[in-house]
Amino acid sequence: QAGQIIEQANRAAERIQQEAQEKAREEARRIVEGASRDIDAERQRAIHAIRLQMADIVTGAVRRIVGESLDGERHRQLIEAAIEQVEKEPSASQ
Repeated sequence: QAGQIIEQANRAAERIQQEAQEKAREEARRIVEGASRDIDAERQRAIHAIRLQMADIVTGAVRRIVGESLDGERHRQLIEAAIEQVEKEPSASQ
């Protein structure tokens, strides 16, 4: 009988060990998935912030370029050319 008791105890210990290992694997999987979601969300926020910064940089650069290169005469010429182009195109209401 002592042998049976020892055998049962060994099996119970092995089962407990396997259950603990499975729980640890499941917890590790949940942690990795959560971290992956957090990383992806942070990545998306970073991409969005970079896009906003790039838009600001480009807008500022365009303003400087346009402001420097368009004197009054050139500005008037561009406006006249735009008006002529609109006058040449058929009206959308026709």
